[in-house]
Amino acid sequence: MGTYIARYIKLVNKMLEDENTDFAKLKEDFCAKIQFFQHERFVHLIVTFMVVMCLFFSLLCIFVTNGLLSVSILAGILLLLVTGYLIYYYYIENTVMNMYKTYDKIVEKLENSRSKTEASK
Repeated sequence: MGTYIARYIKLVNKMLEDENTDFAKLKEDFCAKIQFFQHERFVHLIVTFMVVMCLFFSLLCIFVTNGLLSVSILAGILLLLVTGYLIYYYYIENTVMNMYKTYDKIVEKLENSRSKTEASK
C-alpha cells in the first residue's frame, strides 16, 4: 500500500505542475482517494489497537504464570507485530496529513484557474 500511495502522490504532484490539468476533476478524484486512505488508516488503527491489547494480555499471562516459555514467545512475536504496525500507521498518518496539504494546493490551483478564466472573459 505504501508504494501505491507514493506513486499516486507523485502523479498528483505532476498534474499540479501542468496548467492543462482539469483541477475540478483532480479535486474530485483526490477527495475520493483521501477517503480511501482515511479508511485504510482507520482499519490499521483498529488492528494496531487489537494487537496491542493481545500483547498486554500475553504480558499479563507471563506475570501470572511466572514466565511460561510459550507465552513469552507469543509476547515477543506480538511485540514485533506491534512495532511494525506502529511504523506503518505512522507512515499512513503522515501521508494522509500531507494529502490534506496537497488538497489545499489543488483548491488553490482550481481557484486560480477559475479567476484566470473569468478575467479573460
